[in-house]
Amino acid sequence: MKTTLIMSALALVLSAACVGFAQTPTRPCGPTATEIFHLRMECKELGKQFDKESEAQVIRRPEIARVHFYAAHYNPQANRCYVEGTTILREDGHDTSIISLLHDAQSDEPLPLASTMRSNDKDGTTTFEAGAGDGTSGNDHAAYLKAKAFIDEHMREK
Repeated sequence: MKTTLIMSALALVLSAACVGFAQTPTRPCGPTATEIFHLRMECKELGKQFDKESEAQVIRRPEIARVHFYAAHYNPQANRCYVEGTTILREDGHDTSIISLLHDAQSDEPLPLASTMRSNDKDGTTTFEAGAGDGTSGNDHAAYLKAKAFIDEHMREK
């Protein structure tokens, strides 16, 4: 009985936190459109900083052509800023690799939330490596697609 009463009181307090009191109009939980706009701008800046720091750690080799780009996305439902970095590597006369990494830009965690790599060897063989925070891991096409979907889900506008 006491547990039910405590849980009911807690539910009432939590529900009141997202709606105004009798004198103020109600408003849904979460940030307003203006707040989301500013959070997206902050996320963009976090993404630039994250990209700059990760690029500084790259060891460059002249025989490997390298193209890198990133995208930052503020997810209002999760209230997180995600950064996806994509790198394309091409070694002279050899294979091409496309690597995507998803990071939480607000975290100090150096490991990505998800990663995918697709390599095409000069003989036409395609290999995959993937891992994601949902437990996906493997070196087959199915794991690659699942990890890519995990990245896309975090980067998609909802």
